[in-house]
Amino acid sequence: MQLLTAIDRASLAVYCSAVAEFEQASVVLREKGRTFETPNGFLQSRPEVAMQHRAAVLIRMYAEQFGLTPSARTRLGKDEVFDDDLEGILS
Repeated sequence: MQLLTAIDRASLAVYCSAVAEFEQASVVLREKGRTFETPNGFLQSRPEVAMQHRAAVLIRMYAEQFGLTPSARTRLGKDEVFDDDLEGILS
């Protein structure tokens, strides 16, 4: 069953970009923590916290559009996803 067409290319690219940005921000946050101390001694959130959040919002939005969430698959009439369908995507 082919659900994606050439017209979906830009949306899929945005989804992939958001996943990559989420992963990059996550790496920085794991290594450096979610906050840092300013030169004045105040504790502040790293910019990657906001980047990760924005990327997560985009991922959720596009995942819903592409049927990549349980509720979206239910609306598409797909009650189950086989591991073969996700091979390479989650690794």
